[in-house]
Amino acid sequence: MAGSVTQQFKVGFASGAPAQIDATAQQREVSDEFDIIAPWDTPFLSLLGKSVGSPGMSMKHEWVEPDLWAKTLTISSTTSATTAEVTLTLASAVAYQVPLNSVWLNRTSGELVYATARASTTTLTVVRDYAGSTGATSATGATYDYAGVAHKEGADTVFAGHPVKSFPFNYYQLFEQGLEITKPSKTLDEYGMDRYEYERETYMRTLKYGLEASIIHGLAFYGDGDEAAMLGGIYNFATAANGAYVAALASAALAESHLNTALRDRLDTVGLGEIARDVFINSFLKQKLDSIYENRIRTTAGERTGGSVIDRIQGSIVDLSLHLSPNMKRDELIVLNLGKLKVVNWPGMNWFEGQLPSSALTATKEGIAGMFTLEDRAVQTNIKLTGISTSS
Repeated sequence: MAGSVTQQFKVGFASGAPAQIDATAQQREVSDEFDIIAPWDTPFLSLLGKSVGSPGMSMKHEWVEPDLWAKTLTISSTTSATTAEVTLTLASAVAYQVPLNSVWLNRTSGELVYATARASTTTLTVVRDYAGSTGATSATGATYDYAGVAHKEGADTVFAGHPVKSFPFNYYQLFEQGLEITKPSKTLDEYGMDRYEYERETYMRTLKYGLEASIIHGLAFYGDGDEAAMLGGIYNFATAANGAYVAALASAALAESHLNTALRDRLDTVGLGEIARDVFINSFLKQKLDSIYENRIRTTAGERTGGSVIDRIQGSIVDLSLHLSPNMKRDELIVLNLGKLKVVNWPGMNWFEGQLPSSALTATKEGIAGMFTLEDRAVQTNIKLTGISTSS
């Protein structure tokens, strides 16, 4: 990244004051003002509340996220029915997630198996035909669902599986805008406020809108040479490689079945408590969803949350909240778990302004700046649908 962290801190402070003027920057926190500016243009930030999380300590912000526990096992080789201990070969390396003494149900045959050892990351030692269940040959691709734990009284304590921890990360991005108003202009009243305050609010609105746009579309970039760092947004995290549900509709018209398929997939993956319920769309897709759910029971439109007006619709999987966002593309929508997302500020770099005093004949110069990143602890709950038909 160009420059040092110390230089990053200096961006946004005014300079060039006359020699007779004190050149010490006057710094003021203005984050509360940002929280109430243009909430309708920044619904994501409005719903998250204050634009600050835990303060960061380095340009690379990192957090810990364990893998989900295995709830379904898929086998990759055929096994015959037997009451003896046998090895099940799994189609993926999730054996480390399986608690010992756990019970697994083959819903097709009704057979129960009992896990006794983890032979490797892809193999489990199990007792077939457990608890008097009737065994059957399990073909390649057969699945077993988690059915609890059965521990023998007096036996040694066994330990749960050990989910692998991953370390997602993001970078901080600097948002800065300079403002310069001549002293005579500052004394003129325009639209009920002086020129300086009018321009200042306009720039603050632009900065807040830019932060929301980066939170959605930003690509994680540390900075190279003269290029500035950029935070990674929702689209950066919501990828199939990261475990999110991503589907391209290939110009098909949006239908309820598309949302239901995505929500059902996430329900099976993360469970009802973690499933995403907040849909972010533009006005075109908002009208489409209104049409799709027009015959459904729907709560009163216009609920106001943090300044953002939303609609709630009753879906067949879960109830959904619809949020209009000018930053969303016409052919895409995202569904998020907002409880797992957080905007994090660099220490001392929540929204602030730095201003130098000036004489009656010089301009008022000010820099408004903030430094933020996004923390997404809900990558596997995210849903992204792309390539939706834009035909009316």
